[in-house]
Amino acid sequence: MKVNALQVRQSFGKILKKLIASDEPIIIEKGRLPVAVLISLKTFQERFIDYREQQKKEAVLERFKKAAVESKTDSLKALRELRYGSDR
Repeated sequence: MKVNALQVRQSFGKILKKLIASDEPIIIEKGRLPVAVLISLKTFQERFIDYREQQKKEAVLERFKKAAVESKTDSLKALRELRYGSDR
């Protein structure tokens, strides 16, 4: 859907109702040139907020992977030493 800036100023509430009903982006034009897009909050969250959060999670996971150190000690042996002492 396309609307011009004057329509937005004159009937913003009506345009918001259409946006909510259709969940389709609304292109706002000024002088017949597209200058902005109005999207629903749901669309914004799905495309931008959730996407950014996913990127952050992936970055943290990647840092953990890079920071991982390979153990030089056998974990089973270490557990036995903790449980029974190192004299065995």
